[in-house]
Amino acid sequence: MSCQKSLDNSSSCKDPDMFWDFLSLTPESIHQVTILFSDRGTPAAYRHMNGYSSHTYKRYNHRGEYFWVQYHFKTDQKIKNLTLEDSTRMSGGGPRSRYTGPVPCHRTGRLSELDA
Repeated sequence: MSCQKSLDNSSSCKDPDMFWDFLSLTPESIHQVTILFSDRGTPAAYRHMNGYSSHTYKRYNHRGEYFWVQYHFKTDQKIKNLTLEDSTRMSGGGPRSRYTGPVPCHRTGRLSELDA
């Protein structure tokens, strides 16, 4: 999801619809977005979460043969997540999903000045 950094051409600000456009146009993102919006929550620490490479790598052995490899790091400490209360306290506010105001953008003021 972090690769979705496209900006609105008219304002150079992030367009909130672009996130959903990205998901609807790339069906391979379904697994990632179901994890994102699941009840797994915020990981308590890196050691309490699994990790997966998002790319496939070509690796060679000593005979020159190659293999396609993806890395999967599985935790031995068990999956552990923060509660909603703990993650809200650590983030310094409420969950972003409850934010209903305008999309913040540091360039908005400059655009209104340029248009004048």
